[in-house]
Amino acid sequence: MINQYIKGMLEISVEGVNLERFINRCNANGLVLYSVYRERYDLMRCTVNLADFKKIAVINRELRCRIRVKKRYGARFLINRVKRRKAFVIGAAVFAVFIVILSSSICRIDISGINRVTATQILEVVNEMDAGVGIFKAKCDTKALEMAIRRELPDVDWVIVDIKGVVMDIRVIETVEGEKRTDTTPSSIVSEVDGEIVYISSLRGDQMVNVGDKVKAGQTLINGIIDRRKDDNYYLIRNAMGNIKARVEYTGQAMIKLDEVASRVYTGNTTEATYISVFGLKLGDDKAPTYEHYDTESVEYNVFSENRLFPICAVKKTYKEYILLSDEELKSKAREMLIKKACSDAKRRIPIGAKIEAQDIDYSFDEETNTFYASAKITAVHSIGVKKVLTQSEIDEITRPEGEKNKNG
Repeated sequence: MINQYIKGMLEISVEGVNLERFINRCNANGLVLYSVYRERYDLMRCTVNLADFKKIAVINRELRCRIRVKKRYGARFLINRVKRRKAFVIGAAVFAVFIVILSSSICRIDISGINRVTATQILEVVNEMDAGVGIFKAKCDTKALEMAIRRELPDVDWVIVDIKGVVMDIRVIETVEGEKRTDTTPSSIVSEVDGEIVYISSLRGDQMVNVGDKVKAGQTLINGIIDRRKDDNYYLIRNAMGNIKARVEYTGQAMIKLDEVASRVYTGNTTEATYISVFGLKLGDDKAPTYEHYDTESVEYNVFSENRLFPICAVKKTYKEYILLSDEELKSKAREMLIKKACSDAKRRIPIGAKIEAQDIDYSFDEETNTFYASAKITAVHSIGVKKVLTQSEIDEITRPEGEKNKNG
């Protein structure tokens, strides 16, 4: 119906004594009539496709009904009407462009959580980063802006910049007055494992790697020694701070012998039989079930205590049906158990909270020993940065003049 509306539709009235023949002719020629409504015996209304109107006129030559167009629907007629109003079209286009530009730009900046720090100080940092009112949201790097505010304003302990619609929301937590930050020991952030960087946010320190870089365990990710010799001819020794996530591969191994896999699979069908045993004679129902394979569990209840003269007891037997797996089914079950064991071996090395992206399983079968072997490779994304305290020798090695380094080397 939408396609017909786009192409155009007409509401018509058909007047004449041959209305039934008119409808039958239209159906025979594949012409669809919508919303047919008969007002009286010689007058009806209906809606037709614009493309079918000429065909209806040809059919009507023999029937000689009077056809009149009452209404026109569709995008085609709407466009024809709009074409005659050029000022309206231009105004609508300008308005649409204006709305798009406004919705893509920052129109207001809200700052909360400040006490000692003033809004003017924060806005100065924002303007220095070219992220003020009027900037396109796509060009606003919120992470870089957060780092700049923390770097330039020592009284800011934590800040988050969030863009909500056309509003930039800056939430600040200031440092406790009279107290230092919890950790001021000069340190760097190094990689705990091998991996590929997928996200890095350096809040304090020199960023040494970028997204997409492959790093090794122990490699420095954010250096606590900031080299500013090119511009200011000095070093900053800081406690590095940041968040680094990487894609890390974990492997797990497992093996299982075919003999260790249970060949029995219980179906869940059970049958119970209860009887009384008196001097070895059975009184009651003790018929075996009709199952092909089954296990038996017996429970005895002594009527009298042991070592009495009357050995009478009640016996309850439970028969559990099971089926024996074929060789192929046994191997399939062994593979499923093997995959679970290999994945569990790999996952026990993955930190809690890591996001698992993919897993790959390779397995083989040794026919001589009837043993399956499997190797699982799981890719997970998690934080890999750990603190490494800078020793004085490391600081001296990096910060001493180049001439002394060459002389000692």
